[in-house]
Order: sequence, then C-alpha cells, then structure tokens
Amino acid sequence: MSDDLAELKARLRRLEDKEAILATISRYSHTLDYGPAEGWADCFTPDGAFDIRRGQETGPKRSYSGKTLTQGAADLLEFARKHPVAPGEFQKHISMVPHFVEIGAETAEVHCYFLILHEKKGTPGNTYSGRYIDHMQRCADGVWRFKLRVAEITGTTDDASLL
Repeated sequence: MSDDLAELKARLRRLEDKEAILATISRYSHTLDYGPAEGWADCFTPDGAFDIRRGQETGPKRSYSGKTLTQGAADLLEFARKHPVAPGEFQKHISMVPHFVEIGAETAEVHCYFLILHEKKGTPGNTYSGRYIDHMQRCADGVWRFKLRVAEITGTTDDASLL
C-alpha cells in the first residue's frame, strides 16, 4: 500500500507542478500586456534570459532593448519597462497548446505555440506567431520561473525588426 501512496503523491506533485508552470506562462502574458513590468521580470530567475529568434535560427536576434539577448534581472526589467502596454498600445501575447517535454524535481522544459496581436490607436498592427521553448526552474520560494525563454518567430504580418 505504501508504494501506491508514494505513486499517488508523485502524480499529485507532477499535476501541481504543471499547474504552477502554466500559472507562470499565464502571468508572463498578462504582465507583458498590461504591466507591471516588475511582475513580468519576476517570471524569470534572477539570472534568467529571454531570447527572440527568427524561426529556428541558432543565434539570438534584437529585442526592444536593442540587445541580442536580454539576461539578468536588471536587463529583463528594462525590457519590460520599454515594452508598450495598454492603454497606450494593446497587445495580446497568447500562449497555447503547452507540451511538457520534461518535468523534473527542480527543472522543466515546456514548448508552446504563441500568437501576438498588436493594436495601436484602434488600428490593427503586426501579428506574430511561433513557439516558445521554455527552460524553467523551481525557485527557493517554490515558484516556477523561466531560466531561459526562447521565442521562435515563424510567422509575421510585418518585419520582425520591429521587435
């Protein structure tokens, strides 16, 4: 019976971890679209990184900060503060179809598709689609955060240099 209980506890822990990871993915979108910038930056580990790539390229591309890779708490916060938010500009970062590649005791890899919709002054703007490749870490406070989030842009209605 104790083996059954141990298995049940492990299954419950995995479900709780999945739910907590999904909460971080959701918080990422909401705080990037509406703020606060500090909430978005807190989705990452203190040494975490955000990398925007065009398709499945091996090298990072330019982001709002003008850097090829945004890494570390200060740079992530700067990125979020420069990112347009409502009501000045409406954006929707929609994450969908999460695929849990691996969930360990302290780390996880998750892939999900994204769709980013822009609207400025009532006019539809650029639309981007692609996938996120997330390497996550359970932090000391129990919250799952991005150690590395790669955004692979595979489709756009405009030039991705605007990112």
